Amino acid sequence: MSTIKTAPVAERKGSRIDLGARLVMTALYKRLFSLGLWEHIRSVGGNRDKGIGGAYFVTHDNQAFFEDLIRSGSFCKDSAAGSILHKRVISLREVGAQPGLHLELGADDRIYVHLDEHSPVGGVKADGTCRYERAKTADHIRLDVLRAFTGSLRVGALAGRVSSSGRELAAAEGGWRKARDSIEPEVVARAALTLATLLEEQGHVARAERLYRDAMATGHAELGPAAAFSLAELLEERGELDRAEEVYRWSIATGHKEFAAWAVSGLAALLEKRGQADGARDAYMTALAIQHPEISPWAAVKLGGFLVDQGEIAGAEAAYKMAIASAHPEFAPWAALDMASMQDKLGRREDAAEGYRAAIATEHPDATPWAGLKLAALLEAEGDSAAALSAYEGVIAFAHPEASPWAWIRYGDLLQESGDSDRAREAYASAVATGHEDAAPDGAVKLGGLAVAAGDYAAARDAYQQAIDSAHPEAAAAAALGLASLLEELGERKDAVRMYEEAASTSNSQVAPWALLGLGSLLEAEGDEAGARDAYARALESGHPEAGLSAGVKLGALLEAAGDEAGAKDAYRAALALQEAQPASP
Repeated sequence: MSTIKTAPVAERKGSRIDLGARLVMTALYKRLFSLGLWEHIRSVGGNRDKGIGGAYFVTHDNQAFFEDLIRSGSFCKDSAAGSILHKRVISLREVGAQPGLHLELGADDRIYVHLDEHSPVGGVKADGTCRYERAKTADHIRLDVLRAFTGSLRVGALAGRVSSSGRELAAAEGGWRKARDSIEPEVVARAALTLATLLEEQGHVARAERLYRDAMATGHAELGPAAAFSLAELLEERGELDRAEEVYRWSIATGHKEFAAWAVSGLAALLEKRGQADGARDAYMTALAIQHPEISPWAAVKLGGFLVDQGEIAGAEAAYKMAIASAHPEFAPWAALDMASMQDKLGRREDAAEGYRAAIATEHPDATPWAGLKLAALLEAEGDSAAALSAYEGVIAFAHPEASPWAWIRYGDLLQESGDSDRAREAYASAVATGHEDAAPDGAVKLGGLAVAAGDYAAARDAYQQAIDSAHPEAAAAAALGLASLLEELGERKDAVRMYEEAASTSNSQVAPWALLGLGSLLEAEGDEAGARDAYARALESGHPEAGLSAGVKLGALLEAAGDEAGAKDAYRAALALQEAQPASP
């Protein structure tokens, strides 16, 4: 069962540990069982002293255990900037889990473990260290780290989720009553911050704000900035942007290594949201200048996008290059992709292609497939079909949940344009098989059209029905129109009328007019002139430049044949107006 040959089976001693510690160790054991690494553990101790809800354990060989965890790909090693609470210790985090296990090797050779409800990990780098996501990290600091600062973490009975209890809140209230008149800044700040975080969690935001400010007023070098971070986020969430800006600036002025850096990023985003271009630019530049390993590369990417929107192309390019030069595993790939996209829009196709290839080479799990998709589209636009097909194949092979389904669609389109209908059908079928909420219905419509062209009516029916069942606003309407036309061709006119009416009843402004035109033609052929006139009139009223024009002519002819010359003239005039409104051919 175990792949570790150097760790002998050892006695596992039972421990009297609290519920939170049991939940944590249960989660750890389940993970180790799945990885075949459970025999590393020698014994389990009681709950840890700091961070309620955790536990500690001892292994046969800590170094071998950590190496095997990293080698498994399920855990990554914290970077120096990965946590402000775990300094001078080896710290490992679980990858791709919420809540996520967090392990620390203590100075006493014990491994302490707890669950982070909001894990900051977004992936793992090639060297086994963690890749962080900014949004996740912000939540982690705000919702996990601050509570750990104050010792207010408590693991509930379900899945190790963090929650506050009435007893804990009462204890925090008592602690604040005892501490608020103290002359010790740390005592006051810790008690205020503890109670504030619990009150905010329960929705008592006004009092929480006062307590955060009490903690800030102590001037404590760690807890003051921690309280400011939480308060600024709280105020911004409530839409009190002026007051949030004030607190962000206060936090920046503290110069705290972590919280001030995050405050700079928060201020920059807030100012951009408010449309204060000069202030946002200055804040992003400040974030760049502080040289924080996480915030600075993020700020470079954000500044680049901001400057693109402002039309400052040279500045945007410089910012993107700074992010790329940082070699940050998360932000450098996105900077390469964003800069290439900018160059693509500017018509600098050679530079764009080079940038897309650079982004692809990073092998980032998200940026790479999107860069491949954009490169393929660029090559297709340049007429290099063979290279475009190869690029689409690369994106498809990546099996990305968002980019790959669209690669199948574009791949099928290109194959169809080149006359390879059989392979195009396979591509569209593959797009359908992905189940993507947009690409799959689109692929089903296109698959249905090719199946009709090939005379495979059963396959066409199935494909169109899949798109209809998706209820996708565009694809379902197009599929209903396609199926109606097929049913009419097969002589199943009653069902064809029903499908035309279904397509016409949608709010799709492109499909509904054609469905009404088809419905009118079918009803006219069936001798139902009243129904045909009504369908044509509705198509004409849609104002569609093609379907409406044809419907107007057909409606005029029917009215003229019925002796309604005035009505016929009105229909012809309306049709002529649509024709005259169309742009002249080049």
